[in-house]
Amino acid sequence: MAAARDTEALVAGLRASIAEHTAAIAADDEQAIIAADRAFHRALLTAAHNPAPRPRARPAAGARPVAMLSGDLSRWPRKALAEHKTILAAIRAGDPGAADRAARDHVAAVLARHLTRA
Repeated sequence: MAAARDTEALVAGLRASIAEHTAAIAADDEQAIIAADRAFHRALLTAAHNPAPRPRARPAAGARPVAMLSGDLSRWPRKALAEHKTILAAIRAGDPGAADRAARDHVAAVLARHLTRA
């Protein structure tokens, strides 16, 4: 029962960050895009009880995360949003294996975008 409530809370938080990300892209609001992206990752880390990545995932105040510097700012937010939606779909489907693969694919894609600036 508690696990179901935890999943529902996680899904609600992820859906909210995706809605914020979508609105921020439409408004071309870079700061809101970054905030929504951070919120998505923070929710996943919190749900996974994984505090280790937090210091790396949380840049200094005012600094842009490395992922935000990766690639064309007119394209990367849409790519990240699509990847976030894939992660959320796997979580909503109750498929931890697919969620893990989608999260790993997202990290790999961010790294690839950073390395190629695509």
